[in-house]
Amino acid sequence: ANADEINGDLELLTRIHEDTPDPNAEPEYVAQPFEELKPQEPSPPTWEARPEKEGLPPLGFFSQLFANRRKKHEQEQARLEQEYGNALKAWEKRCAEKKALYESEVEAWKQTIADWEARKSQHEANESQKTADYSRALREDLSLMNSTLEKALESLTWPRERLVDFA
Repeated sequence: ANADEINGDLELLTRIHEDTPDPNAEPEYVAQPFEELKPQEPSPPTWEARPEKEGLPPLGFFSQLFANRRKKHEQEQARLEQEYGNALKAWEKRCAEKKALYESEVEAWKQTIADWEARKSQHEANESQKTADYSRALREDLSLMNSTLEKALESLTWPRERLVDFA
């Protein structure tokens, strides 16, 4: 069993060149994705139901004959009309406030989305430029050469641990 292990390792050494990468293959720049999340559009407000007008049932035949009952019915009807008018005004005010708030949120969102799109376009342009310049920089920039070589050597599986540093 021990001889098989040694011969197996020897066999690997005789074919080590088969795992060698193509010398003409160049490392490629991996563009970084734009990771900032797109701002969410504000959700439209929920509208409350319009207040309903309450009405008193009409006076009966005999109640119409008595002036005090007619007057009391008219006063109650006027009070209900006043309450409905107040409730309607308050409802319209709340709706107008909600609408104004929503419109201001939408305007702020439009500005935020425009800024986000500008940052995204700038990031994509930068990454595109880096991709275009990477091949040239790989031949001219010593620090990039060192870091690329270190990454390549660190990615290899070594039979024993090797500490490689070209700094």
